[in-house]
Formats: sequence, C-alpha cells, structure tokens
Amino acid sequence: MRDEKRRKWHVDDKARILERRLQRNHFKRVAAPEVFSIANNAEGSLSFFHTLQFYVSKGYPVMLDLQGVQSITVDTLLYLLAVWDKLDAQNIKYHISGNLPSHSSAASRFKKSGFLRFVDSRSELSGGDKAEVVQIYAGEKVEPTIAGDICKFIQHVHGKNKGDTSKIYEMLVEIMTNTKHHAYGKRDKKPKWYVYAEYIPSKRDILISILDTGKGIPATLKRRIGEKLFGISDAKIIASALRGDFRTSTGLTFRGRGLPMIKKSYDDGVISDLVIVSRKGYLRFDMDEKLELTNELVGTLYIWRVKP
Repeated sequence: MRDEKRRKWHVDDKARILERRLQRNHFKRVAAPEVFSIANNAEGSLSFFHTLQFYVSKGYPVMLDLQGVQSITVDTLLYLLAVWDKLDAQNIKYHISGNLPSHSSAASRFKKSGFLRFVDSRSELSGGDKAEVVQIYAGEKVEPTIAGDICKFIQHVHGKNKGDTSKIYEMLVEIMTNTKHHAYGKRDKKPKWYVYAEYIPSKRDILISILDTGKGIPATLKRRIGEKLFGISDAKIIASALRGDFRTSTGLTFRGRGLPMIKKSYDDGVISDLVIVSRKGYLRFDMDEKLELTNELVGTLYIWRVKP
C-alpha cells in the first residue's frame, strides 16, 4: 500500500510540474530526421522516439517538429501511436503537439495514412484513396475482418483472387494473435497492434507494415529457451529464429507459429523485402543485413512487400 501511495505522489508531482511548464510555454522541441523511417533509418528514427520519451518522463511538454522530414514511411506513425497509447495505459500525464512535414509528398503520405484520425488535429483530414491505401487500424483483439480488408485491397490492386492472398491473411491474423498472447499485464489495456497497407506506384507493389507491441522476439525467446541465448545480439536472435536454428530442451525447433509462416511465405515468393525490427535487433532479410541498434523498439515491427 505504501508503494502505491508513493507512485501516486510521484505521478501527481509530475502532473503539477507539467502544468507549470505549459503555463510558461516551456516546451522541448524534438526534431524528426529527414528520413523518418524505421525501415530505412532505424537508428535516427528510434533516437527521435527515445528523446521524446525521455522528455515526457521528465515532465516536459513536447513539440514534435516534422517540418524537415523529406521522406516518411508509416511504420514511424504506427510506433508513435503505440508510444502514446502506452503513456495513456500507464496513466502518465503528458502534452505532445507537433506539425506536418513541409515536403509535399511526405505531408501527403502522413495525411493519407489515417494517422490524424487518432489525434486532435487542426489539419485537414484525408480519407485516403481506397485504391492506394488501407488506412491505419489499431486493436487489441484478433480482427479477421481487418486482415480480410487488407487482402481484398491486394486482390483489387493486383488482380488476384482470394486464394492468392490466403497466406498473407494467415500471417496478419497470427501476428494479431501473438500480440494478444504476449501482452505485458492486466493494466495494459490499450491497443496492442497497428497495421497499414499502401500501394507504391513506382514499384507496382504493396507495402504492409504491422506493429506488435508485445514483449518482442528476443525477450520471448530468451524466456522460453533460456541461458543459451545470453550474449547473443537481438539481431542474430531474430535471424536465427526465422531460420529455425533454436531448439527447446526436448530437441524440437522453436520459432513460435508466426515466424515459420513468414519465412515460408518469403521462400514461396508470396512476400519480399522482409524487414523485422524487435528490441535492439534489426534484420533486412533479403540482404542478410543485421544491425544492433542503440535504442530499442518495444515489441516487433514487421514490414514486407507484395509484388504483382
């Protein structure tokens, strides 16, 4: 009981500090990198989120400056929503404002993504052309209908039939299922997965991003496999898990259910350009690029393309 009171006093103190700083217009500015993309600039983008969370933890109101962004992928917007939802779930008082990119194509993607539906915005909302995007969805339960909507989008854009997208449907549903199973605790009741799909005309393919804000692949494997993984980088754990290198004490291959499904879909050519980011591990599977990141991504981000 005493610990609960201490936590409450601590939260109340920060709320009072935040209010005083708002009255004095004492904002901290956090500038996004020119390439605001976890897929293409993981270090720079995650550093942005680390700085944002640091200032919020210290009770500062924050202004997110996106004006200098030249290119953006919606994975960063999914993660920004996840950061806000986690703050809400933890009852942390915060004040975050921001602006849009000055660059026209970056601003257009920002608006078309549906991100502004989730925030109090003065900017003009865009419904997004249904032939170009499936706007951001967020949820904490398995939503087969949303997975089906993304598959229908692929079918429409690429002229495919339902059977052609069955594997993608299974992957999306499995990631949603994993999110539900890997929640942190009973108090954390906000949405746990975020998904978005977009047609890229220049490449004639569809880019799908889905964020699972559970424990993350490295943490889950370390808990289930044990001490054999200590000292191995998160990036190598992700790559090895995808290949099925790890075995449990009974000698069975351990990758969970989602990773083997993703790997097989990649091998079969259903998806391409696979990127997985989890904790401090970054894997670009096509190029066998493995990076150990400075700042961690809470959960797991999956990005892949669907070609015609």
